[in-house]
Amino acid sequence: HRPPVMRCSSASLTATVTAPNAVNDLNFGYVPGSLSGYAYVDTNANGVRDAGEPPLASVTITGPGGTRSTDATGRYEFAGLTANTYSLSAPAAAAGYGLSTAPALTTNLAAGASVTDLNFGYRPGAISGFAYVDANNNGMKDVGEPGLQGVTINGPTGPVVTDASGAYAFINLLSGNYSLVAPSAFGSYLLTTPSPLSGVMQPAQVIANQNFGYQLPPPPPTGSISGFTYIDANGNGQLDAGETKIGNILVTLGGTATSSVTTSTSGYSFSNLVAGSYSLSAAPTTVIGGFAYNLTTVSPLSVALAAGENRANVNFGYR
Repeated sequence: HRPPVMRCSSASLTATVTAPNAVNDLNFGYVPGSLSGYAYVDTNANGVRDAGEPPLASVTITGPGGTRSTDATGRYEFAGLTANTYSLSAPAAAAGYGLSTAPALTTNLAAGASVTDLNFGYRPGAISGFAYVDANNNGMKDVGEPGLQGVTINGPTGPVVTDASGAYAFINLLSGNYSLVAPSAFGSYLLTTPSPLSGVMQPAQVIANQNFGYQLPPPPPTGSISGFTYIDANGNGQLDAGETKIGNILVTLGGTATSSVTTSTSGYSFSNLVAGSYSLSAAPTTVIGGFAYNLTTVSPLSVALAAGENRANVNFGYR
């Protein structure tokens, strides 16, 4: 016994016949079956067509006897079908989205039945990453390296701002080229990894770890200013060979940094000085062996110190 391939519209008919009349058109009609469903954007990638998820039009669905293209509501239908087992399939990508549900569906269609919700979901792609402190300067986000909150990353849909963990994300993306740009500086931090980051997103691809590392700039190189206090025997304002170096004289540093030091016969020195403008002054007189000696060189002296410079022979003579 072969099962019916269509459903009868009425299984039985009742008629009253009176002689000599004839009753005609006691017909039996059979209803075909159908398969239908939707192509849609599976926004939450759960494989189910949820309320509010947008339709996808013009997706080609392959099924019994050929193909159908989804309409503006995302719907397709194969009608006029007899009872059978059918397979339906959808393309792996559509309109820049990637398929998130099974690419093929198989269903048994009973005679005259309509099987609905044979749906194909497509999901968008996403790009994510972190802005972080690259403490070891290796260009990679290592375990324990903290994120940076509040960094603006420009990407496919505009700017986004990193959260408390330093994370950012661009979601609901279609396939195509992308570029991510981070600022070259954030507060006191400087970007130490490449920007922009560019690539090609495949349909439904999720691209992670598009990270941007930052470091505090290294401290500026420091320098020093040093010199001697001496007996300027010939009064020429220069430390000449044979002139005696003396100590116990206060030299004061002013300007970009301030300090003071008491000299010895080995001289004086101010170290760990950043680049800047400095002034140095020495006591105007000193007493040696009961005799007063007066300063013969200029005081204060102005020194413009470059980064990392060690300026020597800033001397003060007495006579």
